[in-house]
Amino acid sequence: MPNPNSPVVVIGDIMLDILIKPLGDIRPASDTASVIRLALGGQGANVAVNLARIGVPVQLLACVGDDTLGAVALDALGRAGVGYPGELVANERTGALAALVDARGERTMFPQVGANGRLDEGFVRRHWPAAPRALFVSGYTLLRPATRPAAQWAMQEARRLGIPVAVDPASYALIEDAGAEAVLEWMSLADMVFPNRDEGRVLAGAGDPDEMLERLSCRFPLVVLKLDKDGARVRAGGEAHHVPAEHLQVVDTTGAGDAFDAAFLAAYLNGVPLVEAARAGVQTAARVIQRLGST
Repeated sequence: MPNPNSPVVVIGDIMLDILIKPLGDIRPASDTASVIRLALGGQGANVAVNLARIGVPVQLLACVGDDTLGAVALDALGRAGVGYPGELVANERTGALAALVDARGERTMFPQVGANGRLDEGFVRRHWPAAPRALFVSGYTLLRPATRPAAQWAMQEARRLGIPVAVDPASYALIEDAGAEAVLEWMSLADMVFPNRDEGRVLAGAGDPDEMLERLSCRFPLVVLKLDKDGARVRAGGEAHHVPAEHLQVVDTTGAGDAFDAAFLAAYLNGVPLVEAARAGVQTAARVIQRLGST
C-alpha cells in the first residue's frame, strides 16, 4: 500500500484566470463597471491546490511558459504547497483564460491553451515520482491529441504500480467532438470517474442521472456524478447513494467541480466511506461557489 506521505500525481492544465463579473447589464461597445480578479486556474492546478490545502502531498505535472504569467503561476503554486518540477517551456505562452461570469455564477470562457499543449510523455517520465500514492488525470489533457500520449502513459504506469487512477472528463463539448465511445476507451484505465451532469449525459447517452450511473458503472468501478445544486450521486459495487447539496447563493461556479474532485479523492484515499467522501466533495464545492475565482 502506498505511503500516505507519497504524493498524488495530478496531470492537467495550469492557467491564469482573468475573471470578469459585470455589476450590471453589459453595454456593448461601451463601459460596464465590473469586478475583475486574476487567479490561478486550470483543472490540474485547481485539483492540486485543493489537495494541498487538505494536507495531501501533491506533484503537479503540467507545462508553463517562460513568461510573466508563468512566473505568477509558479509563485501561486509554491505558496499553496504544490510540488512542481520547475521546468519551463521556452518561447511559449503560459495558458490563460478570460471568463465572463453572469449573475447566476455561470461563466463563458475564452481559453488560450498555450504551454499546456506542450505536455508530452517525456516530461511526465522525467518528473514521475518514485512512489506515487494515486493519479488524477484531467480530461482536457486526455482529450487533446497532442497531450493524450502523456496522460495515457501515466495511466498505464499507475495501473502497473497498482495505484488508483481518477479521471474527470472535463468538457462535454470536447467529448461530443471526439465521440463518446472514443473518450470512454481513452478513460478505460480509470478506477473512478467524476463526470458532471452534461458530461455524464454525453458519455452515457442518457439524460436521467440514475441511468447515467448504471451505464457508466458497466465501464468503471466507481462513478461519482456531480449534479450542481442537486448534490452528487455515487455508485460502486452495484450500490448507489445520493448526497444532497445546500441551496446557497452562487457567486461563481469556476473550479467548484475541481474542488469536489480533490476533496472526494483525499477522503477516499484516507479510507472514508464513499457517502462521506461525496459529502466532503459537496461541502468543499459549496464553499468555492460563494466567491469569485477557483483557488
